[in-house]
Amino acid sequence: MVAFTIDFDKPDKNYIAGETVRCKIQINVHSKFKARSLSVRFKGFAHTEWTKSRTVTSGGKTRTVHDRYTGDQEFFKSVQFFIGSENSGEHEIEAKTYYYEAQFILPENLPSNIEHSNGHIRYNVKVKYDIAWGFDKDYTAPFSVSSKLDLNEFPELREPVKQIKEKIFGCCCCESDPMQMINLLPKKGFVPGDVIPITIEIDNNSDVRIDFIKVKLKEHTNFITHSPRTDTRSDSRTLNEHFFHTAVAPFQKKIFETTFYLDPSIDYKLFNGCAIIYTEYFIKSEAESSGCHTNPENSTNITIGTIPFINNTMTNGSNNVVPVMMMPSAPAIFNPTAPPGGVIVEQPLPSYHEITANAPSPFMSPSTSGGIGWNVGLKTPSGAPLASTEKIDQPDLPPPSFEESQKNPKLVLSEKAKEAESGDMGNGQASAPPPE
Repeated sequence: MVAFTIDFDKPDKNYIAGETVRCKIQINVHSKFKARSLSVRFKGFAHTEWTKSRTVTSGGKTRTVHDRYTGDQEFFKSVQFFIGSENSGEHEIEAKTYYYEAQFILPENLPSNIEHSNGHIRYNVKVKYDIAWGFDKDYTAPFSVSSKLDLNEFPELREPVKQIKEKIFGCCCCESDPMQMINLLPKKGFVPGDVIPITIEIDNNSDVRIDFIKVKLKEHTNFITHSPRTDTRSDSRTLNEHFFHTAVAPFQKKIFETTFYLDPSIDYKLFNGCAIIYTEYFIKSEAESSGCHTNPENSTNITIGTIPFINNTMTNGSNNVVPVMMMPSAPAIFNPTAPPGGVIVEQPLPSYHEITANAPSPFMSPSTSGGIGWNVGLKTPSGAPLASTEKIDQPDLPPPSFEESQKNPKLVLSEKAKEAESGDMGNGQASAPPPE
């Protein structure tokens, strides 16, 4: 009778890829026996399996056959011997308690554990007495591995994402112009605790109304077998979703924005280095169209890692995305000579030096601009004045100072206006307002 105990240096038995697994082994032997060796084995592996039914007809009889599909992958296997070796002779094991220690450095690129009806990824430690001409005495203890993914090793994940999907409604001669769905993300790589800002643009050039928009964060896990042939199964779950109950009419464009929080309490799957089980994450937008049409969809893959980007100015201390405040620009000046839909050119307001340097006279003379006002020299990009005004004769005089305006509050009028005013007043008649 033999009793085994394996104690790991971590009580939760959960290790990160690249760490060292250390364990203490206690073996209580109650009666002596002979064994060729005593070994400890560290192993990590993946396995997929399911059955598929098919109907076979033979000799006029029909029967159902269940084919078994399997896939296997081994990540590592390390064996250490405490007694003997693989091909050694027998050793007598006395009845007493034995203590051993073992350790193993995990590879850096390992997938996380998973248990699923279509397959699993497992890690364990096995202690075994190899008995000649008898049943081996062994014991297996499982442990867990968490995969790691450093986003900094993939600089392309920092790049903004713009994914366009077009949908044409109808067929043949009844086809509509395409409706565009555009998914916009500031980057492709995120870690748990991040907030994903999502922008969805709907450019509906078709004649079909879009009733509402929905956006989802999806997890898609794939399982692959290789025997007797390659086959695939998948499993999906929705981690987050948002509905925009706003219609997009035909020939209308709308922009929708939302955010998804990557809750750290969720078990995000990372299967680095595994060829038969892998998981994808993506942002999926879907437009619910009116009538008998298939709904347009657009899916954008993202990567959820474990180590965030360094020197990332778009995140705060908790790796959450911080919106960037844009300062308002100078007023736009429209080019009146451009055709409808022409370009609006943004220009800064002129400085005081530019005003005085470009204006020989503080007032606009009829020969230069044909209008009243300060001559600041502002023109559109084509060289035309900003606006046309009524032409009125005006002397080329400097503006009155504050003191002068207090002494004589009347504006300086033209010589013709003065003569008209003095003539009317000399006749003792009220002066009529000048003609407009």
